[in-house]
Amino acid sequence: MKNKTRKTVGNICLLAGIVLLLAALSLVLFNLHEDKRSGERAGEILAELKEIIPDEAMKNVAVIKMDVIKLSCKEHI
Repeated sequence: MKNKTRKTVGNICLLAGIVLLLAALSLVLFNLHEDKRSGERAGEILAELKEIIPDEAMKNVAVIKMDVIKLSCKEHI
C-alpha cells in the first residue's frame, strides 16, 4: 500500500509539472505574439505621427523677422 501511494503522489507531481511547463510555454508564445503585434502597431502610429506633427508644428510657428545691427564689429540681434 505504501509503495502504491508513493507512486500515485509521484504521478500527480509529474502531471502537475507537465501542466506547469505547458502553461509556461503558452505564456512565452503569447508574449512573443503580443510583442510582435505591439511593434507593428507602434510602427503604424509612428508613421501617422510623422505625417501629422510637421503640419501641426508649422501652424503654430510664428516667423519673426529681426533687424541685425552692428556694434563694435560684432553682429547683434
